[in-house]
Amino acid sequence: MKKTILILVIILVVASAGYFLFSNSSTSVTNTIPTNNDQTSNAVVIKITASGFNPKSVTIQKGDTVKFINNDSSPHWPASNPHPTHTDYPGFDALRPVPPGQSYSFKFERLGKFGFHDHLDPSLGGIINVQ
Repeated sequence: MKKTILILVIILVVASAGYFLFSNSSTSVTNTIPTNNDQTSNAVVIKITASGFNPKSVTIQKGDTVKFINNDSSPHWPASNPHPTHTDYPGFDALRPVPPGQSYSFKFERLGKFGFHDHLDPSLGGIINVQ
């Protein structure tokens, strides 16, 4: 009886993990990482290269969107400081690597000065000033 319950628990855990992984991966779009704003045509663009973010600092208005475009041959992961918790601006986190040629966008709804970094290489970073 105990062995049967253990097997059922293991099956339930594996099935739950599979559902979680499948439901998260199905939200990705072919050429962009999911964003919190679908209207990125007027976004401020920050390019990601092997040497870091360009520009490293931007000033935007509250409600503006910043689009991080990966122009490198390696993945990058833009996220709020500090590394590794990303708690200065909760939600400002791509949540996974952005593959080469793809992008991540975030709409800034809070005023302030927010540092960010590449979660995969925390030595690369910059600042978003929201007025």
